[in-house]
Amino acid sequence: QEAVDTIGGPVMVVAGPGTGKTTLLTLRIANILRKTDAGASSILALTFTESGVKSMREKLRKIIGEAAFDVQIHTFHGFAASIISEFPEHFTELKGAEQITDIESESYIREILTNNKYSLLRPAGDSDFYVGKILGAISDSKKEAWEPSMIRDFAESEIERIKNSEDSISSRGKTKGMLKGEALKRIERCEKTILFSEVYAEYENLKKERGKIDFDDLIFSLLLKLREDELLLQILQ
Repeated sequence: QEAVDTIGGPVMVVAGPGTGKTTLLTLRIANILRKTDAGASSILALTFTESGVKSMREKLRKIIGEAAFDVQIHTFHGFAASIISEFPEHFTELKGAEQITDIESESYIREILTNNKYSLLRPAGDSDFYVGKILGAISDSKKEAWEPSMIRDFAESEIERIKNSEDSISSRGKTKGMLKGEALKRIERCEKTILFSEVYAEYENLKKERGKIDFDDLIFSLLLKLREDELLLQILQ
């Protein structure tokens, strides 16, 4: 009730599955429309699944009628796709691009990993060990709008931090004055992260050269555009 009645400012509700979160959101939208002069088209609701979109739309229709179809209810990817479709002149870099398939994504990564500088990411006995992990990490990076250069810069600064931290230096025994084993392991992980950032950059270049986009490019492109395209940001606001 408190969440539904709070029509201004942020509200966070923590609740498990099947506890009525969709119903709560729907009632809050209806309450905002009932108590304020906000138009239905100025409401944006984002959810994770198409079934969630359908459920929220149907519940809202039963409460406010046909105006429910004016409320912007999308999945995160669906919202990004709708903005890109509505304002194509702001996304000219995506013009004519085709959706990449999972098989193509994996083949691109395998192609990149044939370069000897990525030998650490192509272990003997299982050269495909990191392919799925790399694609998963690229997907996670795009959801956070992390570009390859940002990941590389972070990893490099982390290596310097570890090397210069007093906690990383052994203070006794034969290794006194040297980096501890745990510090060396963290540095190795950072070095692999730097390699990942280079694979990520090459993957993006390959996709661009071959006119491909992946599913997460929708969100990534929109996030980056909203950082640099003030006009589009103002229009959406």
